[in-house]
Amino acid sequence: MEDYEIQEKIIRLRVTIKRQREELRVLEDEVEKLRNQLKPIERRYDRIVKPIADKVQVLKDAIADLESLARRQARGASTPLDDIWRDRWSAPPQSGTRFNIEDIKLPNQRPKASEDIKKVYRRLARQHHPDLAQNEQDRLHRTRLMAQINDAYAERDLEALQALDDSPPVDDEANMPVTMLKLRRLQTECAELTERIEALKIEKFDLTHSVLMDLKIQEKWDRRKGQNLLQEMAASFETQYTELLRRYDDLRRRVN
Repeated sequence: MEDYEIQEKIIRLRVTIKRQREELRVLEDEVEKLRNQLKPIERRYDRIVKPIADKVQVLKDAIADLESLARRQARGASTPLDDIWRDRWSAPPQSGTRFNIEDIKLPNQRPKASEDIKKVYRRLARQHHPDLAQNEQDRLHRTRLMAQINDAYAERDLEALQALDDSPPVDDEANMPVTMLKLRRLQTECAELTERIEALKIEKFDLTHSVLMDLKIQEKWDRRKGQNLLQEMAASFETQYTELLRRYDDLRRRVN
């Protein structure tokens, strides 16, 4: 690539990066405002609704296990109920004691990718992004490599990501002219800013269309009518819990 072409790319990238930084600043402010708007309703939900909602979820899962066990027993199986629940729940009672539905700790229902996987993935995405390619052959290589990186991340395969992280670099920067090094650094920064902007756009969309936002809006309208949305939700869960508890007791007598 001719030096004047590199210089032109550097100028265009600097303009792009300036625009990206401004867009990023605006998005960060907007996302932070949304987070702050939702914190009060989240705290009230966690205090008023979440405890009984979690108990209802535990009870539903326990009933599903009891129904499954009842079907197995009807076919002649003899799997102990305690063994089933010891595998499911994160904090079962001490060995030799009977399970109490009130004492079961609700496991995490939404596991997240480990921070190690995220860090490796982000580093690889920045390092091997096709937009950093210097020529068509380089772009093809990076495109294939990014496909492998994305597949490994989708499978939450940390070992595969680490193996890709140890792969040889696309080229040797030590032999690059200074202008090419400047271009590479600007391309890397541009790719990083693009990633951060896209992540913030996704978070902004998720916050704007979240259940908490719906609750915040509905609660505001209900207050104008003299109603208390969260208290009504908690009362509804309490009713569900009472009904489910009767079903649970009936099933326990059937499988014992």
